[in-house]
Amino acid sequence: MSSNATDAVRSESIRAVYRQLPLTLGVSAGIALVTAVVLSRRVELATLGVWLAAFAVMVVLRAVACARFARAPERQTASAKWERISVAGSAAAGLLWGACSLLMMPPDGFYPLFISFVIGGLCAGSITVNAAHLPSVVAFILPAALPLAGCFAWHGGELAFAMAFLTVAFAGSLLLTAWRYAHEFAAAVRARLALAERTAELASANAKLRAEIAEREGAEAALRQAQKMEAVGSLTAGVAHDVNNVLMVVRGAAEVLRRRLGHTPGHLRQVAAILRATDRGAALTRRLLAFAREQTLSPDVLDLNAALEGIASLLAATLGKSVHLRLELDEAVPRALVDRSGFEHAIINLAINARDAMPEGGTLTLRTSLLRLAAPDPGTRLPPGSYVQVTVADTGTGMTEAVLARAFDPFFTTKPVGQGSGLGLSQVYGFLRQSGGALRLESAPAVGTTAFLYLPASEAVQATSSLPPEMSPRPAGLSEPPESRNIVLLDDEDLVREVVAELLEGAGYCVAAFARAADALRRIEVDPTVGLLMTDLGLPDCSGDEVAQRARVIRPDLPVLFITGYNDPNQLASEPWQLHKPFAEADLLDMVAQVLAQHSAAA
Repeated sequence: MSSNATDAVRSESIRAVYRQLPLTLGVSAGIALVTAVVLSRRVELATLGVWLAAFAVMVVLRAVACARFARAPERQTASAKWERISVAGSAAAGLLWGACSLLMMPPDGFYPLFISFVIGGLCAGSITVNAAHLPSVVAFILPAALPLAGCFAWHGGELAFAMAFLTVAFAGSLLLTAWRYAHEFAAAVRARLALAERTAELASANAKLRAEIAEREGAEAALRQAQKMEAVGSLTAGVAHDVNNVLMVVRGAAEVLRRRLGHTPGHLRQVAAILRATDRGAALTRRLLAFAREQTLSPDVLDLNAALEGIASLLAATLGKSVHLRLELDEAVPRALVDRSGFEHAIINLAINARDAMPEGGTLTLRTSLLRLAAPDPGTRLPPGSYVQVTVADTGTGMTEAVLARAFDPFFTTKPVGQGSGLGLSQVYGFLRQSGGALRLESAPAVGTTAFLYLPASEAVQATSSLPPEMSPRPAGLSEPPESRNIVLLDDEDLVREVVAELLEGAGYCVAAFARAADALRRIEVDPTVGLLMTDLGLPDCSGDEVAQRARVIRPDLPVLFITGYNDPNQLASEPWQLHKPFAEADLLDMVAQVLAQHSAAA
């Protein structure tokens, strides 16, 4: 048995003795008075009085000890002091009853039998009240029974010797019984301790299991949310691609109409309205692509503190006088790799949401800090590394759990109709994901909302430009040599192909338009005067990037201009010439002129 279990058994046995002590003292005092009355006829009153006085003192002292034990803190009741007091008290009681048999038992009549009955009963009773603590039982039985046996032996005679033998045998059987009781008590205490320990282990295991279940449920919820966002993002990107093709047709047709109508004011106003509508549609698709993480970014090593201070005046004007803007910028944070315009737009977007959530005014706090992750974070799905954390916290109305769960969903908004598109948070979410970071929200009704933006620290990534050298700004209005005016246009959308061809032909180019990659490649192979290949990125038979590679096998010097409504930065990262639908006629002609002029200069 371990030392802890031994101490626990001893402590419990001592407490059991003291719990029974008031009953023991009461019964002993009553038996002592009865014994004194019976012996008063044969024993001198002085001797009897001394014995009773000693017995009373013993009872009082043990009662005081019992009272002090009851008031002692539980951690002190297991000390050896209380065990010694219990054994000493039992021994004192046993000695007094032993003295009764030696000094006051008359040798004749029924008195020896009476004294034997009293002491034997007390010894048997001590097992009942003190069985938990064997030393207390032994301390009472031996001083009480052995003097009685000695007294019988002293008187002599066969009966006296028999009584002495029986007294010793009775005391021995009582001690054996007491040992067995104490052993069973200790076993019961050990079993109870083992059960309590096992119960504690089971409770700890259950708590750990519940924590693991909760963690797994949280991870599964985060995974489901991530899968939902990925699915919605893919769907959104596809929708944006189709919408951009439609807008390209509308915008191109409007450009053609504007050219053909001349300067008729009434018609031009209608055409201008169409163009403005297509611009708004293009802006909407850009926001959708931002959520889908398919927009083109130009990441650079950026000082976020300086960027926040730079837009502080704009934010203050946007928030109004009722909202106080507070900056808490950590000067020790490193720079971050992020697209500046995208980051500033994200902060302004969050600030506008915060302003709308504080109609009665409040405080908007922008805070920067450094976050180091030693292990992947399941909540944000960020890999280990260093991140600059930008916190945008407001004191507004906050969001319920149901609203918070859908906060990143495109087109979900709690604002009145006409006051919000529902793309603000989803756009910020997509921008941060594409930047290698994450967005996390915490909110509660009447408490406010806190947005945590995580961006890779420059110490953890290398600053690389997403634009090749050829994409540096170029002067507009360049002209190309006449022999470069032959263009092969490849697009699977009939209307897009027709309107782009008409825009180019209106500017003096000769356009051969095709819907299939094989036809376009065949034209390039047989016509050496082709000066430019314009191809869509998403084609039914193969990708635009594959078409460009095959065309360069035929004509290594042939420039390629990509026109696409599905802006995939991974596929276009190595291509210098890109136009994203819907584009204006001026942008188209300027880009074509630049491509042909640079190609002519390189040749």
